[in-house]
Amino acid sequence: MEIQIDGTWVGFYQYPKTFFSRGEQVPFVAHLIDFGGENFEGVIEDEVINGGVQELATVKGNLSDKKIAFVKTYPSHSVTYKGEYTETEEKFFGTWVISRHWSGYWEMKKGSIKQTEKEEAKMVIGN
Repeated sequence: MEIQIDGTWVGFYQYPKTFFSRGEQVPFVAHLIDFGGENFEGVIEDEVINGGVQELATVKGNLSDKKIAFVKTYPSHSVTYKGEYTETEEKFFGTWVISRHWSGYWEMKKGSIKQTEKEEAKMVIGN
């Protein structure tokens, strides 16, 4: 099965349980554009009310077979995501890492594709 990365994806990332976090899940929406081959770019917007980062993040990554890897870059920091696609649940899942010191779980599923969202993502990443 070929995975079509192009489009809108909805998901969440989860903070680890620590003395200052109860393992909250932060919803996000990703607008990704396939550049052919294995490469993609896009933008991700976190839901701020649940502990997400207020700034829009840019994304650059690759998809090979069912494995995905991307870096989500905010103005203040970057987060590395790695994961894989499960056909039975039709979603990506995996782990995120910030500077090898903090990590957690994430997942995302294909959402509805709207042309205006795709155009907005292209404007943000400059293509």
